[in-house]
Amino acid sequence: PAGDSTGAVLALPAPGGGGSGSGSGSGGPIKPPLGSVDEDELPEAAHALMRRAAARAWDKRTVILLFATGDFMDLAFNQMQATNALGITNFVLVAMDQKLADVRARSGGKGEHVPGLLLPRVARGDVTISKLNVIGERQRFGLRVLEAGFNVLFADLDNIFLKSPAPLLAEGMGDIIGERIWGRPLSLVKKWGAAICTGFYFVRSNRRTVKIFRQTHRLIAEKLAHNERKIARGNKPWQEQRPRRRLVGEQLVLLPL
Repeated sequence: PAGDSTGAVLALPAPGGGGSGSGSGSGGPIKPPLGSVDEDELPEAAHALMRRAAARAWDKRTVILLFATGDFMDLAFNQMQATNALGITNFVLVAMDQKLADVRARSGGKGEHVPGLLLPRVARGDVTISKLNVIGERQRFGLRVLEAGFNVLFADLDNIFLKSPAPLLAEGMGDIIGERIWGRPLSLVKKWGAAICTGFYFVRSNRRTVKIFRQTHRLIAEKLAHNERKIARGNKPWQEQRPRRRLVGEQLVLLPL
C-alpha cells in the first residue's frame, strides 16, 4: 500500500519535472504582489514545491492546498486519488503533524510521489496543531502561499472534485470565489454580510486579496489568543454555557442559568 489503508498509489511524476516555476501562464511570471515572501514560513523548498504544483495547473499559477493530520490520512489519499483521476494534479498535501508527514514520505514507488510537505511551523516546533488553532494555521499558511504570488484553492478533504473547477475560476470571474456559509442568522448577514465557507474557496493573488487575508489572519490570531487565555483560567470556550430559552405563548423568554 502507498501509505494509506486502501492500497492505492498516486502516479504523479517525480519532483523535478513539469516546469521551472516561472509560472508563464496567461498572467505572466509569478511574483509576490507586495514584493516579499516570508522565508521562515514558506522556505525555499516549500516555495519550489508550490512552483511545481502551479506549473501543472490550468492557468500555471493556481495551487490546491489540502490540509490533514495523520488521523485523516485515508480521507486525504482518497481525495487526491479522485482528483488525480480527473487529470487535476496541481494539489499539495500539507501535513499538519509528523505522523502524516512520515506516511507521505513513504508513499509511492519509483517515479511516483505524493506532492506535499510538513507544515513549516510544525516542522520547526513553533506550533502543535489542536482543535483551537487548526483553522488559523491553515489560513496562515495559505496566506504565505498567496503572498508569494500563487492563486490558492482551499479544499477540505470531504470535497470531491467531479470535474475541473477551471471554468469557475477563470480570470475575470472574481478575486475571491466561494460559497456562503449557512446557519448564520439573517439579522447578522444583513448587518455584517455573509461569511465564506472555508471548506472550499478560491483566492486570486493580488495586492487587495493579500491585504484582506492579512487582516483576517490578524483577527483570527487575536481570537485564538483570547481563547487561550480563557483556557489558562480553566474555561473551555467551545463548551461555554448559553442562556436557556423557552417559548411562552408567542414570546421568546431567556431564562437565567
